[in-house]
Amino acid sequence: MFNKKYNDRKISEVLGEYIQKNKRIQIHHELKLIQDAWKSEMGEMINGYTSRFFIKHGKLEITLTSAPLRAELSMSKPKLIKLLNEKIGTVVVKEIVLR
Repeated sequence: MFNKKYNDRKISEVLGEYIQKNKRIQIHHELKLIQDAWKSEMGEMINGYTSRFFIKHGKLEITLTSAPLRAELSMSKPKLIKLLNEKIGTVVVKEIVLR
């Protein structure tokens, strides 16, 4: 009835495998990780000016409601990419577009 192979595994391993097999779930999972990393690394003030996240093929689009903040962060894109990927623990973000 039960497969011994799956009974000895941790739930995190099973969920991780499921997420990797289902591309749509993987994209939403990665986006959630990015949003959490953004919030923790950038703080509440900058997060308050952030209105939208979207990722596709490694290109992260972030919509900011403050033009001066957008200009300031535009100069730090490589640093932001490195910071987010380090926080997530894998290379997900390859490019950032600030809108």
